[in-house]
Amino acid sequence: MLKETICMVEFFMLDLIFFNFQQF
Repeated sequence: MLKETICMVEFFMLDLIFFNFQQF
C-alpha cells in the first residue's frame, strides 16, 4: 500500500511539472 501511495504521489508531481512546463 505504501508503494502505491508513493507511485501516485510521484505521478501527481510529474503531472504538476508537466502542467507548469505547458504554461510557459
